[in-house]
Amino acid sequence: MVISMCSPMAPTASPAARARTRTWEIGSRERSVEVGMPESERAAWTPVTELTREANFLTSRLRVPAFGFSLIEILVVLVILAVLAGAVSLALAGAGGERLLTREAERAQALIGYACEQAELGGQAIGISLSKSGYRFSRTEQDVWVPYKGGELRARHWPPPMTAALQRDEVPVQLGDDFPDQPQALCYPSGELTPFRLELAWNDVERRYRLDARADGAVDFAAVDDRHAR
Repeated sequence: MVISMCSPMAPTASPAARARTRTWEIGSRERSVEVGMPESERAAWTPVTELTREANFLTSRLRVPAFGFSLIEILVVLVILAVLAGAVSLALAGAGGERLLTREAERAQALIGYACEQAELGGQAIGISLSKSGYRFSRTEQDVWVPYKGGELRARHWPPPMTAALQRDEVPVQLGDDFPDQPQALCYPSGELTPFRLELAWNDVERRYRLDARADGAVDFAAVDDRHAR
């Protein structure tokens, strides 16, 4: 009978221990190589571990730090953007109002002149009625003023917040919410026109427009800038 004698199994080293042993072996070989080198070559030779440390150092110096914004900084930016947006909105609203005011004033001048031409061509007076909301033209039928329902002489309404002010002989005329039964001015078949002044304005717009109707049938158009009048 053969009896085999086995020595007890040596304990297996842990991964950490094996790593330390490997590092020690590499370091020993590097030191051995460095010791065996001539003095002239030893100064130019750098172990791998030294190169690794230098590379890590340079990498840490070149790494760009990450920057962030705090909640307060974000809120401040949002407030600034809101203020700028409000300013832009007000500027656009003012510019739009001035364009509409100019358009309506030019249209009123043109339509009053057109009404007087039609009165002269048709041999019949045409009335001009104004209210807070707009203006309209009318003609007489059996001694009753009847407004035009269509065509160029149909009723026109001011776009809000546009306002109108009327003067006759330099005396203000109160405008009502509705059109009056009798027109405030007439275009005569002779080509003459009841003199009056109509001022058109727009809220938050410093420029106003003035229409001066003359007795000879002409309508003068002028812009009045409140900034220059101060």
